[in-house]
Amino acid sequence: MVGAANPDIPVLVGRDGWLFFTGGSNLESCRSVDPFSEQELHELTQLFGQRRRWLAAQGCEYLLYFAPDKHTIYPEYVPESMKQVGPLTSSDQLTAYMARHSKVRLVDLRPALLKAKKERLLYYKSDTHWNEYGAYVGYRPIIAALQQSFPALASPPRDQFDIQLQSGFSGDTATMLGLQGVITEDAPLLVDQNPVAREAGPVPGWSQYASRCTVVEERRGPRGLVRHG
Repeated sequence: MVGAANPDIPVLVGRDGWLFFTGGSNLESCRSVDPFSEQELHELTQLFGQRRRWLAAQGCEYLLYFAPDKHTIYPEYVPESMKQVGPLTSSDQLTAYMARHSKVRLVDLRPALLKAKKERLLYYKSDTHWNEYGAYVGYRPIIAALQQSFPALASPPRDQFDIQLQSGFSGDTATMLGLQGVITEDAPLLVDQNPVAREAGPVPGWSQYASRCTVVEERRGPRGLVRHG
């Protein structure tokens, strides 16, 4: 296990070639050495509560979730310098605090991801993010929670998708090391065999990402806008 040769590059190399991002407060968060104070937990809970009430006034449901960092789901590949030393993660703290003090519905995606990782890889080794299969696993408990308010919603079953492997994927942490195209892996692609959406073209003005608009044609569920970025 080694870290990046340049200390200014926020990447550490873990076991079996797994790359972990350490920028910002990610390292401290991973190690649980800087937990939320009681005041910070209170302020966050108040903020989420304000959002819930404002959205309710507009006739909107509010469901809160956090996409877990890679090190949360795959701690066995984490370098020793990132191992958790504190008793609770920030997610542990906030989830427990909000369960006691908030009416906001918070969906914890970690149990589903930790279970599913036994079946298939959920995150990229060379990137910060979950892969398409990991996104599908995280999506299912979100839809299950939304079904309480919108019974017509349903997540497509796993067998509706073919999983194809795209070779040569090189993620953001590999790029930070200057090794894009050198460090590569197979990326799972989920191909829907019964799509209910159509591409409506690129979204203007979101040049930072290759943004695109997908429109769901079915009218069973509620309307929504999902923005990436």
